[in-house]
Amino acid sequence: MERKGIKEADQIVRTMAEKLRQEGGQEGREEGKKEGRREELINITIELIKKKLKIDIIPEEVKNKIEKAELEELKKLTENIFEINSFDEVNNYLS
Repeated sequence: MERKGIKEADQIVRTMAEKLRQEGGQEGREEGKKEGRREELINITIELIKKKLKIDIIPEEVKNKIEKAELEELKKLTENIFEINSFDEVNNYLS
């Protein structure tokens, strides 16, 4: 009887461990997707700024700020790209 209880407990632990692995994997995939979207938005933002300001290269300082920006900052910056006429105005959207 005691052996049956141990087997049941072992099965419960294994089931819980598998569920936690699946949840962790799902969270990892979601985080990866979010980071991928952020990276793509960074690239798009840089290209839009270059086109808007009619330049070939963005200063390293501005590029670094864009790469460190939060997703919401990037969204706001791209939403207002037609209002931007200088790097000072780009910096106004970034912390």
